[in-house]
Amino acid sequence: MRINYNISAIITNDCLARSENLLSDSTEKLSSGYKINHAKDNPSGIALSKRMHAQIRGLSRASQNASDGVSVIETAEGALTEVHDMLQRLNELSIKSANGTMSDSDRQTVQEEVDQLVDEVSRIANSTEFNGSVLLDGTFDLKGYVETSTKDQAFNTSAVKVESYSDEAAIGYYELSIETDVDADGEKYIKSLTVNTPDATGKTQVHDRTVDQETVDNQIMSIADDGHTVTIKGDGSFSLTLDVDLETLGAPVNGTFLVDLTGIGAMTVQIGSNEGQTLDIRIPTVSPKTLGIKDLDVSTKDEAKASIDRVSDAIDIVSSIRSRLGAYQNRLEHSISSLDITEENMTAAYSRIMDVDMAEEMTEYTTNQVLSQAGTSMLAQANERPSQVLQLLQ
Repeated sequence: MRINYNISAIITNDCLARSENLLSDSTEKLSSGYKINHAKDNPSGIALSKRMHAQIRGLSRASQNASDGVSVIETAEGALTEVHDMLQRLNELSIKSANGTMSDSDRQTVQEEVDQLVDEVSRIANSTEFNGSVLLDGTFDLKGYVETSTKDQAFNTSAVKVESYSDEAAIGYYELSIETDVDADGEKYIKSLTVNTPDATGKTQVHDRTVDQETVDNQIMSIADDGHTVTIKGDGSFSLTLDVDLETLGAPVNGTFLVDLTGIGAMTVQIGSNEGQTLDIRIPTVSPKTLGIKDLDVSTKDEAKASIDRVSDAIDIVSSIRSRLGAYQNRLEHSISSLDITEENMTAAYSRIMDVDMAEEMTEYTTNQVLSQAGTSMLAQANERPSQVLQLLQ
């Protein structure tokens, strides 16, 4: 018998320490509900689970973003509903004023209501907001800019403004030529406005850099009744609308300038948990000017007849915008459903990695608890064994 080293006690203490560690781990898992509480529990599992957890939270946030996008669209579409109703009323008034039974004084009374309705369209366009952002004033429409061409450095670019362009218009630089003249009455007018065909290089110079020059095939120019709003249409549903300030530009003028269609400006909604998973919501400008009803005149029979077509075109424009917004909303609602389903499935996968099986772990806990109690009892007995040497010394 030896008293300096109690091997039995040492072995028993090691077993007891292991049992205590396992019991502590089981207690932590049962109290937290997680299978993995530290990196040492499952190094690869915790790396995978944290990536999944980040994606789950991102999906949840993206779903809320998409819901916010739906709210934006509903706000804009609600305002456009009222605009539509007012345009219908303007159509009625135009038809009424075009009737031969109306006197000039009657038409003047109708004109007063027309003016009020047009002013209200303008007010709605400038006051419809969501979270402080005006929705119908062109803030979220695609942007384009006019720049000086190297062929005509003296051209006054401030006289031309990009009003709008179609989604199908290629992003890039377009070179345009404009010619204005003066009629017999001294009134300035636009004689022609065309997109130039690129030279053999297909390039153009912008400031100190060379860029690709876009082209438009089979283009057709049309000038609105106001005399300064010009729309160029071409193959592939290309459409570009420019506003030309004839007073600033002057006449006669034969000049060249560049238009940069940037393709940016729409409201970008993050509808996914990863970079690039976005939806651009384009809300065109809705104003009397863009609808073609600015200075709508029904005070005479001839003007009232012309107003019927102008209001009809405005109704078509608003219908097209509402149709676009409806398509955005349908897509967002499908996106929300998809995101919610993906989040549900990802959460289930995350749970299988992270969550502890309480029944199984309780079995482990009971086993470790019994081993710990047994180890404590055996350690006490092992510590008593050296004292038996005293009996030999009596």
